[in-house]
Amino acid sequence: LGGLEKENRPTMSSNQGRKNQRPAERLSVVLDSGAGILTRLRDVATTTGNAERLKEMPWNKPRLRVVSATMRRRFPEYPNLTDVDRGEWSDLRGQAGGICQQLEPMYLVLHDSMELHTQVWKLLTELADDYMLPAYGDAPALVGGLLDLMVLFARISILLGEIADSDLLVCYYAWSYQYATGIAEASFTRLAKLIHACVDRDRALAYVRATCAELPVADAFRKAVRVSERIGRLVLGELGGGPFAPAGNRDPHSGTVLSRFTLLTSALEEDDLLGAPLRAEAIQYPAGYTVVVGRAPGEAPYYMLPSLSRMGTWLCYAFLVAPQLIHMHPRGVQGLCAACGAAWMDEGPGLELWFHAEMYKVFHDKDFIQAFTDEKDKTGFREGKAAFKESIANFMKNAAGAHRARRAYVLGRTLRTTSLLKDSPGLFGPQWHLVTATLALARDEMLWWIRHHIVGNPHLKDKVYTGSGQTWPADDNQAQAPALLAAAVALRDLAISHAAVASEYASDYLQGTISAQLEALLPTAAAALGAGSEGGDGGGSGGRIVSLLSGIQSNAELGGEGDNAAEGARLDVA
Repeated sequence: LGGLEKENRPTMSSNQGRKNQRPAERLSVVLDSGAGILTRLRDVATTTGNAERLKEMPWNKPRLRVVSATMRRRFPEYPNLTDVDRGEWSDLRGQAGGICQQLEPMYLVLHDSMELHTQVWKLLTELADDYMLPAYGDAPALVGGLLDLMVLFARISILLGEIADSDLLVCYYAWSYQYATGIAEASFTRLAKLIHACVDRDRALAYVRATCAELPVADAFRKAVRVSERIGRLVLGELGGGPFAPAGNRDPHSGTVLSRFTLLTSALEEDDLLGAPLRAEAIQYPAGYTVVVGRAPGEAPYYMLPSLSRMGTWLCYAFLVAPQLIHMHPRGVQGLCAACGAAWMDEGPGLELWFHAEMYKVFHDKDFIQAFTDEKDKTGFREGKAAFKESIANFMKNAAGAHRARRAYVLGRTLRTTSLLKDSPGLFGPQWHLVTATLALARDEMLWWIRHHIVGNPHLKDKVYTGSGQTWPADDNQAQAPALLAAAVALRDLAISHAAVASEYASDYLQGTISAQLEALLPTAAAALGAGSEGGDGGGSGGRIVSLLSGIQSNAELGGEGDNAAEGARLDVA
């Protein structure tokens, strides 16, 4: 999305002092820091994975082999070398300063990763424990942020396991730092325990699964909900309907990630979601505030289209983090099949996680088989495993062709949208959400093509794929993806040049809409807030909220009283 996304995102170092923020603010800060931390971890993994660079590390020097063996044997204990630091090792103290300087940049990356990892987990458990947390369809930004936290927690843990000799790295730094300064490294114990738990990919995944399945115990938690349980409810739906299941005749799971992902995936081309807003009868209306037409009116707003790829990622990580959902949730097998159909790998910054291969390991894990059999008996396990195999076979047979057809569809709609908006730039106002949706889908299809046709899959000869009886087809239209990229760049550049049109339109259009809605809702809100505060602060908080809403309403009505008032209204409404 290039220039349409915000720039100068804060780094972890600039945010560590913000300890007393509200959950929504902390959520934004933590997620903004995640990409930078993952990139830095990737750089450390690349350095330690380079054979030539690895030879330069102090633990590979011949004179320090005894020290290295002692540190590794005692890890994650703090390095105590009194039994090996004798006369023949007296020059160790002289080397300490140089070793500390050499390792400090990489150690600080691990330290910052540990701090972010801790903040992610605290916030994840806090949000998961919120019994008022709505369904994804009702609050996509909030719930999507929580699921992004889950993905970030898993990615940091797995990337830590990708760093070669991470145990010796932290031990040598702590030891040399103490020798050089006379002060013990205070963060060593916490960092060493985390690295010890995530020493490789398999143990990192096991650590993430065990942590998410634990029941938090703390005074701050009202219900002590397991993170894995909350993820299952958000992705697959409430068990037995739940307090936030839709009323009336609507599907009780219609607000879940699985339902929205399935709906948008199937309706994108069949209902021409990128073309419908450009029809003559709809082109003047704002695309972001209408809903998917035809298949399921009222169920999936257009503004969810840019998150389609993220929904697939959430589905995959939900089963990587909590594989027990497959047999414990009524829609577990259905959700797993949808996740397997989304992609065969997740590619985060510096991380290639092969989803199909990891789930194959899960279905051959003895503890998982026993838990599945206890829950669903042997027949249920065989049916679940058969559904998993069938989903892999369907992916190998159909995914390449389906995405080739989708690239062709998105390419055609991108070219048409660009041509139409170039002739009528004023349409950028009502159709801004359509532009961002089109660009997001073009980006996602380009990345899917790269991951599945350019990046080789090292597991294609493994049983997870050979057992399906299908082979992965070659891309027979090499020119399609570059054409899509060129079309998306042209639309992006055009959108950037007319962004002011969309901004002006949104403020002018919404100020009247918001004012009317607030006028209708204020009496009910005032009564509810007043009643809810009777036993607390005497209605002070409720009264302040109502006054704030009234002030926003008043400002929104100032649009016709002069340029300054109109500008103030636009700022307040925004």
